[in-house]
Amino acid sequence: MTAEGVASYLDVSVSTVWRLPRKDSEFPAPIKVGGSTRWDRSELDRYVAARKALRQTGR
Repeated sequence: MTAEGVASYLDVSVSTVWRLPRKDSEFPAPIKVGGSTRWDRSELDRYVAARKALRQTGR
């Protein structure tokens, strides 16, 4: 996914997408594909699921 796609998926700004890997070690790092930067959708899904689990356990 592009940074714009990730931003839309997570409902955040594009600048937040670029900031998250630096501020949150759990956030998936981007992958370089040729000259482009992409994120793996399944890694993002796991990240969101982990965040939901933390919310449910109160951590």
